[in-house]
Amino acid sequence: MSSDERKVRLSKAEASEKLIASTIELMRDHPIGKISALKICAHAGLDKMTVRYCFGSYMNLLLATASTL
Repeated sequence: MSSDERKVRLSKAEASEKLIASTIELMRDHPIGKISALKICAHAGLDKMTVRYCFGSYMNLLLATASTL
């Protein structure tokens, strides 16, 4: 694997910020009921388990996102 193909490892804080930013971006174009944790992770370019690692649950991610607005 070349250095260009390696994934960059983010800190928990960086991943959290990226997830919140992606959630806000997706909420601009889609109703909240159509946005899943998988869609948020894919949009952020992160592994699907990152929501659980950073926030414990999808709901906690939504609460953290709401607190930044």
